[in-house]
Amino acid sequence: MNANSGDDWEDVSGTMLDDFTADGVIRRIITHPTDGNIVYFASSEGIYKSGNALSVDPFDPPSWDEIGASDIDQMDKDLKGLEFHPYNSSIMYCSGKDIYVSTDAGDSWSDITTSKGLDISSFNNGNFVLERINISVTAGQSGLNLHYFGSGFIV
Repeated sequence: MNANSGDDWEDVSGTMLDDFTADGVIRRIITHPTDGNIVYFASSEGIYKSGNALSVDPFDPPSWDEIGASDIDQMDKDLKGLEFHPYNSSIMYCSGKDIYVSTDAGDSWSDITTSKGLDISSFNNGNFVLERINISVTAGQSGLNLHYFGSGFIV
């Protein structure tokens, strides 16, 4: 965290990396639109949330908890995307091999990949194997636009 235009920096990671004992990648960090203390990140180990991310108190450092672990397929914990709904910050989206939605600020998640008509198997055409999905969410004229992008490898 920085409070003076970049002259001095303080470590506010707190317990952020405690679950990354061997290795891991943080792919997306988002801050709650109205409360800077609430920060989420999507990683190769799942989704984590802090409710005190701005704490600089050495006796109360930022704490990070994994959220939604029981709702996200264990084979899909290597997450790429994480976004808030543009009008309701209690609604969130995350992506890995599938796309998930939470309507309770990340406490629980539901897989919406097939229910929204996305057939991921159609991307696997023999030459390309879809490995992960990334997402972005924007407000559209007729409601919410959920954009998805695949990453994979050529075989």
